[in-house]
Amino acid sequence: MKPEASRAITATATVLLFFASARQGHTADFYIGDAAAEGRVVTTGGGTRADTVPLLTYVLHGGTAIYPPPNDQRLRLTEVNFFAESAGTLTPFVARYDRGGTQQGTSYEILSIGDPLAVKGGNVLVNRAFTVGGVNPVISVNAGDQIAVGWLQDGNIVYLKEPGPGTPDYISNGNALNGTSVGGNLTMDSNWAFDRDMRFNIGVDYARLRILPLGDSITDGSAFDSPDGTGGYRGPLYDLLVAAGYEVDYVGTSTVNSEQLVEKEHEGHSGWTISQIDANVAGWLNAIADPDFILLHIGTNDFRDGVSDPAAITRLDNLITKIVGLRPKAHIIVTNLMERGEPQNTHIQNDFNRFVHGVVNAHVMAGHLVSFLDMRAAVPLSDMPDHLHPDQDGYDKMAAAWFGAIDAVIIPPDLTPPLIVEVLGSRSADEIIITFDEPLDQASAEDVGNYAVSDGVTVLSAVLSANLRTVTLTTSPQALGVAYTLTVNGVQDLAPTPNTIATDTPAQFSALPPLGLFPNAAIPDSEKSGMQSLYELDIPAANPSYRDGTPVPYTVDKSASVPLGYARIGYYVEVTGGTQAGDWVYISMDVFDPDPSRLGLPHNVNNPVARQDIVTNANIYSNNASIVTGTGLAMVNLEMWSTNYGESDSVAIPNGTGRFDWSDTGFGIGTGHGSFQIHNHDAANPQTLFGWSDWGGNSPGVSSEFGIGNATLLGNPNEDWTFSDDGQEGFLQIVVGTPSLQPLRLTIAGNGANLDFTWESQAGKVYDLLSATDLSTALATWAVWNGNQDIAATPDTNLLSISRPADALRFFAVAEKDAPPLFFADFKDGSGGFTNVNHGTGSSWEFGDPDSTGPGGTVSTGNGGSPNCWGTNIARPGYYLANTDASLRSPVIDLTGVSGATLSFARAIDMDSGHTLVVNIIDDTTDTVIESAIHTSTDAYPTTANWETINSIAIAGAALGQPVRIEWRFTNNGGTDYMGAYIDDVSVTVP
Repeated sequence: MKPEASRAITATATVLLFFASARQGHTADFYIGDAAAEGRVVTTGGGTRADTVPLLTYVLHGGTAIYPPPNDQRLRLTEVNFFAESAGTLTPFVARYDRGGTQQGTSYEILSIGDPLAVKGGNVLVNRAFTVGGVNPVISVNAGDQIAVGWLQDGNIVYLKEPGPGTPDYISNGNALNGTSVGGNLTMDSNWAFDRDMRFNIGVDYARLRILPLGDSITDGSAFDSPDGTGGYRGPLYDLLVAAGYEVDYVGTSTVNSEQLVEKEHEGHSGWTISQIDANVAGWLNAIADPDFILLHIGTNDFRDGVSDPAAITRLDNLITKIVGLRPKAHIIVTNLMERGEPQNTHIQNDFNRFVHGVVNAHVMAGHLVSFLDMRAAVPLSDMPDHLHPDQDGYDKMAAAWFGAIDAVIIPPDLTPPLIVEVLGSRSADEIIITFDEPLDQASAEDVGNYAVSDGVTVLSAVLSANLRTVTLTTSPQALGVAYTLTVNGVQDLAPTPNTIATDTPAQFSALPPLGLFPNAAIPDSEKSGMQSLYELDIPAANPSYRDGTPVPYTVDKSASVPLGYARIGYYVEVTGGTQAGDWVYISMDVFDPDPSRLGLPHNVNNPVARQDIVTNANIYSNNASIVTGTGLAMVNLEMWSTNYGESDSVAIPNGTGRFDWSDTGFGIGTGHGSFQIHNHDAANPQTLFGWSDWGGNSPGVSSEFGIGNATLLGNPNEDWTFSDDGQEGFLQIVVGTPSLQPLRLTIAGNGANLDFTWESQAGKVYDLLSATDLSTALATWAVWNGNQDIAATPDTNLLSISRPADALRFFAVAEKDAPPLFFADFKDGSGGFTNVNHGTGSSWEFGDPDSTGPGGTVSTGNGGSPNCWGTNIARPGYYLANTDASLRSPVIDLTGVSGATLSFARAIDMDSGHTLVVNIIDDTTDTVIESAIHTSTDAYPTTANWETINSIAIAGAALGQPVRIEWRFTNNGGTDYMGAYIDDVSVTVP
């Protein structure tokens, strides 16, 4: 990529105008803002920052101000202010009417509309500001155009006509707003007179300085004698720039320690090193508007251990090189490091500071927009109380140094054309993604005539991204693997005088081979047969913070439409960027959850699951040499947590190492780090098949924890990629497959006046007898015959006799369905007939909307956010009492004629050590225990109290064949300040 020779930015002032008195000519006094009492006056014109251009007239109540706009004649609306004593609902606006036009019969274009305000009769609004539509919208004006202010009241546009205290005009058909022309003659009407001035502010839109403060805690503004929330040097630097007439926009993804600032954004990360900044800078730059300046102060933490680090200067050089490549038109100001205590200071001076200026000079010689600032000379050690961070005096001196460095390198306007940074084909073979080195003009970027592709490929559409740097072309089909040439013309940047890309700029690309299970020839067709995509997702190189209000952005999501009854589930993972690029693994298994919404990435809102499950009949395929492949495997486990997890080995998963591996202990379904992993824990060669973590944490931008195989093979500390910070990218595809359904063997035999139907049946299913007189109609439209619906199974065969139908011709079919639960209660509409029995002197079970908290966490809703549940002490704080011994009992559940049943329920627990929740099966009348302790819960997650589902607890033995109740008995042996147990979504089914 060709380096830039100069920086494109216009250095001029921003002025907010408030009319004080009418003055002609190019020098006029205006109050800054809207309060004349403050006495702040700025003189415009006649200086270095004002250009002489044809005049623009501002029409105000009380006088006319003549002011020369900037060369590009763009205005930035900021706010509309009222002084009013009239009642009604007002909507302030700003309008433009054509230069030289008369006011009578002129067409007005509404440029921006403010928020309505209800004005009560007799009340006085004093200096109340209203933000106009949009965020500081920029409007273009022609020389001599007039800008007018007014308000909309009762459907009429009221317009302040001309200088002087006369009555305002209004446009009668004032219902066409938002950029449309508003026609009609202006007529005089005294009904809308305001007896106080209306005022509006309008700013001259010079090019705004976008500044990215980049570094560690000193950039964040960590305070000693500096007040919290002032951002260290960032606050005083902003004040210095604004006072000098610059309009400043700090950019970044962090707003920490900025509460008292007007511009809060930055990238100051306490404790971070050069490498950490390097790993995240690309993601930050892609998430923000292009900075004009990057203020880089980094390296202090590379020397925090007090040891020599000669490689630190190389890391700084590499970081500068990366930023130059990512944003070549941003000017990077690089500082050396300030004085510190010993031994750090000596190492910084010997290993780092004495080389920084030379590194910067090398970049300058290469044509890069980089300059050096001697920050060590600017801030003495006496202004650093802890010999690490400045106090406010030190931060003020930093701000003054930054200001001088910025002011010194402002250079003439952008004269360089856009350049192509990268062109990529797509897996769909009908897209081209073009990345440019600067923001583009939308009209030229989206003109399909500006793009041509070789070999007969046609460009059908062009779409510019929100950051104005990436254009996505949709094309006619491309051939996979063919090298194409893209030719670009006519694309322009956003300079006031646009620069156009060089004529016939070429770039090469090819369509990428598709990813996923189905195109992969190394996976046998038998694995793909009957499978279909459920979810597809690109795995980013950094933590995307999928949590709370940020759902998982699947590129394919068929969870609402995929047919139920699937028998297999498969996970295909491929690394698309990083050390393992090109490696893939595919694991399929028998179904472990019938709900497709619970198979994807765990999410504390959208998919609140917590699993450490061993799956059955697993098949493994991979091109990674370390992966042990095979079919029909029984030692594969699936780990899914949306929250944090620990290194402690799970009782359910053997062969743990005590590190983060295949046998971790999860903390439930809350918000946190997040884990999505599949492992083979076989004793002979236990290994992670793939691991992806830290997609749910609250630190977006931190490098990803993703890869295939044991991460320790690549030198990482944990087998499952936890804390690997490897920054790899990937692709995830989740597939499900329906079984090849075998038709029921149905026989129909005449039996006198009856017909006998006999078919194969199985436990856990019910059957419908369907009928139609036309065999060509779809089976799904056949009606149930004479109420023969939900017929219980009598394995191995069912027999049904019906009266012969009167029709001469009729067709019959038997449809098999999953049996409904024998019992289900979700407590959304009531207590479900459950009852409490208190055996002790402590707490009882209670029903309602929970609001409880304890040392282990909070339960504020039922399972999945439902409104109700059963729990011990529902209300806050919800601590169960000493000597609690209480039973929650279900209504009668009839298991007569049932040969097997399973219990599932949702549970949230926060109990002290040694306290238990035991599930018993009891007699329906005597309450004596029939089957004891079919499930026992203790608190394995001492720091959380999240909902989780306990599945498929067998009800067997003496409990079958009769009516029973289910009992949850909670006991403790002493005092506590924990919440206890909560129960929801109880289900009993035939397996």
